[in-house]
Amino acid sequence: MKTLIKVGGRFLLKKILQKHKRLRLFLITGKKSYEKSGASKIIDSLNSLEHFHRESISTQTIEFEEVVKLKKNLIKNKSNVIVAIGGGAVIDMAKLVNIFNEKKKENIALLSKRKKKSKFLPLYVLPTTSGTGSEETCFATIYYKEKKYSIIHPKLRPTFSIVDPELCYSLPSFVTACSGFDAFSQCIESYWSISSTTRSRKYAAEGIDIIKNNLFNAVKGESNKSKQKMSRGANFSGKAINITKTTAPHALSYEITRSLGLPHGYAVALLVGRFFEINEKSQNVRYPMTLKKKRMRINKLFNLMGVSNAQEAQNQWYDLMKKCGLQTNFKILGLRDKKNIEKFIENVNLERLQNHPIQLQKKELEKVFTEF
Repeated sequence: MKTLIKVGGRFLLKKILQKHKRLRLFLITGKKSYEKSGASKIIDSLNSLEHFHRESISTQTIEFEEVVKLKKNLIKNKSNVIVAIGGGAVIDMAKLVNIFNEKKKENIALLSKRKKKSKFLPLYVLPTTSGTGSEETCFATIYYKEKKYSIIHPKLRPTFSIVDPELCYSLPSFVTACSGFDAFSQCIESYWSISSTTRSRKYAAEGIDIIKNNLFNAVKGESNKSKQKMSRGANFSGKAINITKTTAPHALSYEITRSLGLPHGYAVALLVGRFFEINEKSQNVRYPMTLKKKRMRINKLFNLMGVSNAQEAQNQWYDLMKKCGLQTNFKILGLRDKKNIEKFIENVNLERLQNHPIQLQKKELEKVFTEF
């Protein structure tokens, strides 16, 4: 499991694929990013490619039925190599199709139960957004009967990830902002997670430093150097959450995306801004967190962000969102609607919620949306 972060690194994919004898390629891409990013030229250059099947997806949320469909096409085409070129959903789809391969029973409960010695197909990924860090994680998200599942398996991490910043140059500013805030949020959440380690906090701190200094310029398109650095920052966020996973903002965000259609990174960022103050004020810590450890970790996080307290962190966070063209008014976005709030809380992802540094009951979760 290797990762290459390099401008022009995408051209290495051709050499990698040419090493496979009797290559039967199964390619999963985004609907538009595949062409716009220039990644299609790599596949087009493989003139000797006789067995090739492409699937393109545009959804932000992956449904169980869609994975089953692609898995059947994978088997039908007798594919022996998977390549994913796209955003987080595309990469997650490739991971899930790979873990589903050879599974006769299409049961979601079996997804994480493949033996560690099971044979997975080689999986090569090229991210076209600087956001999810999915190229570094051993998990993927999937929806089954409107319920979200996090599938975890050590072999879900790609065989080889090529992070080429040039594939992100053509992204619209809105997508750059949403994906960038996803990475930023992941670093923040990983840092305060009860599962954080010295190593994960190092990754998160690296990501925070890079993203806070480059996100705005990357969104405004004024500097390709900033976009290059954002690719590295997003990769650090993936490394961090691969150790810790995410917390309450992510736990609440999934239903916001499903119900209101807000992009995932956008939905998460709206909530992260609220939790600076909530985390700082709460005395109800979750084991093994202690009050002393929580205060120390939050203070270090504020220091990394260049602020002194939760109010400053919140103001800085939402100011940056606005500068990047993202609306932050909860009422305008539908986040104050009582029926919506009930739905967000009812469908909260409990696994991610239990990773949060403080205990959060229904009243505390309601305050995330109302007391702001």
